Amino acid sequence: MQGAVDQFARIRDEHTSGRRVGIPQLIVVTNANLGPDLLEMTLQPCWPTDVALVGPGRPHPTEPWLPTPGSDLAVMLEWCIEQAKRVPFGSLSAETLESERTEAEVTSLTGFLFGALVSEEIGLRAQLGARRDYVVVDRGPATPRGGQSGDSAILVAISNDGGWFFAFSDMHVRRVPVMAPASPAGAHQVAEAIRAFVHGELGDVFARPAAAGRVWLSR
Repeated sequence: MQGAVDQFARIRDEHTSGRRVGIPQLIVVTNANLGPDLLEMTLQPCWPTDVALVGPGRPHPTEPWLPTPGSDLAVMLEWCIEQAKRVPFGSLSAETLESERTEAEVTSLTGFLFGALVSEEIGLRAQLGARRDYVVVDRGPATPRGGQSGDSAILVAISNDGGWFFAFSDMHVRRVPVMAPASPAGAHQVAEAIRAFVHGELGDVFARPAAAGRVWLSR
């Protein structure tokens, strides 16, 4: 940290001399608690007012918009979810803002999706992909035309760093997001949306503008 403070002192001098404009600030962010010696230093009157140490339980004294660091990634993820709950996402749950999924998690969710698609309730014909990370669903008589051939099957998957989506299996340039939780229940909701698309109930969502083409589901 000493190197950062020394570098900031040189930058401060640039502003003081008028060679740079604005008011400089140094904010040091850490996920660890301050040691007793460093904490004592920050409480001294001689501690520079334009240098702040931000850490767990120690927010910035004059910049409340800055998030207070957590002790680990799980704590920060929980903070992000709490902030996201304040945003009007419609039917999108804040908990869908997740960290990157593992291959095992993608495979598991894809398995739930496949089971829901071929269940007696949904009644579609589908095949698991070779790596079990996507499902290809057969078309129906009322399915909108699409893909290079015009009669492409439908690929359905969940990305490892995003959400559910579907696309024509031979043309992945345009993906339609399905706003449902990344959970077994969410996989069933996605299967219901795919059934509606295959049966022509959603119309040609690929012909709509990207934002309007999303499929929204309640949790």
